[in-house]
Amino acid sequence: MLQPKPSHPLEPSARAQPGLGAGEQDPEFFSKVFKACPEAISIASMADGTYLEVNQVFLDLVGLPRERVIGHSSRELDVWVDPGDRARFVEELQRTGFLRQFETRYRMPSGEVRDFLVSSEILTIRDQACSLNYIVDITARKQAEVALAESHALNESIINSTHDVIWSVDPVRFGLLTFNRGFADQFANWVGTIVRTGMTPAELYPVADYIGRWERFYRRALAIGAYEEDYLNYKGTTTLHLRFNLLRRDGEVFAISVFGRDVTEERRAREEVRRLNETLEQRVRDRTAQLEAANQEMEAFSYSVSHDLRAPLRSIDGFSQVLQEDCQDLLDEAGRHSLERIRLGARRMDQLISDLLELSRTGRAELAHCDCDLSSLCARVARELAQAHPEHPVALAIQPGLRAQADPRLIQVVLENLLGNAWKFTSRTPEPRIEAGVLEAGPAAGAFYIRDNGCGFDMARAGKLFDAFQRLHSTEQFEGTGIGLAIVQRIIQRHGGRIWAEAEPGKGAAFFFSLP
Repeated sequence: MLQPKPSHPLEPSARAQPGLGAGEQDPEFFSKVFKACPEAISIASMADGTYLEVNQVFLDLVGLPRERVIGHSSRELDVWVDPGDRARFVEELQRTGFLRQFETRYRMPSGEVRDFLVSSEILTIRDQACSLNYIVDITARKQAEVALAESHALNESIINSTHDVIWSVDPVRFGLLTFNRGFADQFANWVGTIVRTGMTPAELYPVADYIGRWERFYRRALAIGAYEEDYLNYKGTTTLHLRFNLLRRDGEVFAISVFGRDVTEERRAREEVRRLNETLEQRVRDRTAQLEAANQEMEAFSYSVSHDLRAPLRSIDGFSQVLQEDCQDLLDEAGRHSLERIRLGARRMDQLISDLLELSRTGRAELAHCDCDLSSLCARVARELAQAHPEHPVALAIQPGLRAQADPRLIQVVLENLLGNAWKFTSRTPEPRIEAGVLEAGPAAGAFYIRDNGCGFDMARAGKLFDAFQRLHSTEQFEGTGIGLAIVQRIIQRHGGRIWAEAEPGKGAAFFFSLP
């Protein structure tokens, strides 16, 4: 093993050539340069690889003290991760006399493996061939390169997995720089030739207008920066929505990137929706015209019913009354009874016409929503019923503070019908009682109710309760035309609510209605 000598290892050989510069003959000068160099430097014997001299940067790099390095070889220190690297390094250095940027890996005393870049050349010191080695730690750079490669691979995978079309061109010839799989699929007729020849699409197809458009697109991007454009391919089958962006480096544009999305189906769907909307709007206009015509016809019918049908009824009732008053003594009991039945039938027919007209009006009247005090409305209707039926006193309980957003005129019709029915169907109850309130809990919380303890009805027949002319009791038992609840239901439904009933024969009935 070569041991270090007392004299400075960089002392020039006595055979130093004349005319080389005085500094090269000065050991102190060489020592200062050696120590001041910011790179790791080592001098080793070419014969056995023994380290003759190293600077402090080298010792810091390998993490060893000077006495562990000087006089020992790299093989003894076991710094080469791959022994084959050392063999190739020595062979190349001996063959050429110098070596530039030889990449290898060293193992540190801690066991950590790091990457290094070594530059060497052969020098003669004291008649001994030595290698002068400059060593740079490139571990961080290699790690960055690996990370960059992984990032590039990941980005490429993501870009190629999308169905969108992505590519970039240079800003001078507009030649293709990069593209993804979507671009290759979309422009398969270009890509193979472009990649093979390096020509631009405009050079390949100079007369084709759909190629000329691309150059206009790119020039516009250079002129105004980022912008968007639609492109319909030359077959007229695919529409791409394109977004152009300028990529800059140090303030200079080095590429134009293009992001394209196939919006063919989206545009077709949008056009189909537009066409359907136009069709729907036309159907709505047609239907509105039909409804207006039907309303006009209904108005005419209502006028006819109100005037043309009621006039004969008034005549029948009027002449029957004259016969009753003037011929009372000329008629026997059967005749007087027949006249009374004629007058009763005329009055019932007149009431039926009034109810039908009311039912018709509730379906056509416009709603005027406002805050309604249902408690006050119930009290007002109850007073009118009590005045009309003094022979039938009823115990009435109205919950205070009942309020709703509704049309006050129509909601009064609802209360008149529901309270009127409750009044009527409790007429044969010994202690009649009617309640008006709102449900505080349960699935139907917030719904209003009118409850009585009258004759009630069988819920098995409740399905026809709100149909016009449907009666659950005979006219002999209770008067009525069977229109009132149909009117109530129509009003509640026009408000966006619903109405339902619960009852039991002999135990009364309850009607519930909700108003949004």
